[in-house]
Amino acid sequence: MGRRQGKLTRVALVTLLSFWIGGILGISTAQAADAEVVIAVSGSSKPFAYENDQGQTEGFNFDLANLICSKLKRTCRVAIMPFTDVLAGVGEGTVSIAIANLLKTPEREKVMLFSKPIWRSTTSLIGPYDLPFAETAAVKEQFKICAIDKSRQWSYIDGLDGPKENLVSYPRIAEMFEALVDQKCTLAIMPTVSALQFLTSSRGRDFDYYSAPLTDPQLSGTVHIAVSKQAPELVTEVDAVMEELQSDGSYRSLIFRYFPFDIL
Repeated sequence: MGRRQGKLTRVALVTLLSFWIGGILGISTAQAADAEVVIAVSGSSKPFAYENDQGQTEGFNFDLANLICSKLKRTCRVAIMPFTDVLAGVGEGTVSIAIANLLKTPEREKVMLFSKPIWRSTTSLIGPYDLPFAETAAVKEQFKICAIDKSRQWSYIDGLDGPKENLVSYPRIAEMFEALVDQKCTLAIMPTVSALQFLTSSRGRDFDYYSAPLTDPQLSGTVHIAVSKQAPELVTEVDAVMEELQSDGSYRSLIFRYFPFDIL
């Protein structure tokens, strides 16, 4: 009788332990689901995220971030920050999701996760429309070039021959446009679509694409939404939301709201 009671006691203990572990895991899962999702967007760059004449933020990335936020079944907010802060935040886990025109690279895959591709990006140099032409490999030897600090474009120019001081770093694309107008740099390197708003504005009337989009593989490719490695489940959720937005036509409508051509 005593042995049977001991056996029953062990079974009861195992059962209780299973319920206890399951409860803890359930609480952890619930806490993860309840944690605030921060979607970071790199700001001050038309047509991706910028202040309109009424002082309100709008733009392709900003609107996409809010669309995703509205579809996720989580507490969610959108934050505007410089590109370098977006990268750091995703790596540190203070940013859950980043929409910042990010190419998927081996270096970035070490510190963040990526969604399925959301559009395709190329890179271009822009400068005065009458600037004498130089081969891309020689531009750093002849001209000061603006680039977003620590971006793929910055790394590319940094690797070209020429004086180090001919690479001028800025945190935002809008500041590069100002630097071009103020002649603090002669050329600026950026995603091709990022230059559109400036080149079609009154301030950009004396500027143009310096050449055809650059063909180096590190400067073009598919653009992805980045996800913190501390919230890997968000990759599947973001992909599901993007599939829904493409299926119901919302995503293509958003594209043509801000671009004169299809970027898919």
